[in-house]
Amino acid sequence: MSIIKHRKIFYAISIILLGVSLFGMVKYGLKLGVDFNGGTLIEVNFTENTPSSVEVAEKLEAIGVEGAVVRPTGENGFIIRTRELKEPERVSVVNALSGAEIKRLDTVGPVLGAELRKKATWSIVLVLLAIIIFITFAFRHVSKPIASWKYGVVAIIALLQDRK
Repeated sequence: MSIIKHRKIFYAISIILLGVSLFGMVKYGLKLGVDFNGGTLIEVNFTENTPSSVEVAEKLEAIGVEGAVVRPTGENGFIIRTRELKEPERVSVVNALSGAEIKRLDTVGPVLGAELRKKATWSIVLVLLAIIIFITFAFRHVSKPIASWKYGVVAIIALLQDRK
């Protein structure tokens, strides 16, 4: 199949997929982690009798920590993300997870999360601009009918489509 011959079909597919992606991002937003929203991250390792992630979540709900995201890590460990826990709640989580070694317990406040989100957004914007400037400079002598900055913009659009 000749890509050049059928380029209008590929342009249409590309525009449709990009539009669906942008619509999904606007409608549903990005699911930001504990680092950006604030909350507590607990990494545990079970030395014996490793429970399932569902059992760990049920133990947390039983002590009043609802909505925790429990993901397995390694052979017998879990990473638990919750809302921001106060000191008494952290102690009760450690007690509820008996037989577990606490490897890491980090808390990020919402103010720090908002600042981090703002800085990350600015970093992304600046990197995208740097890519456009670099490609503009690198391709300045390639073709006269097309401005070289357009190559940079097209490269950014291609990057947006290729994210996973």
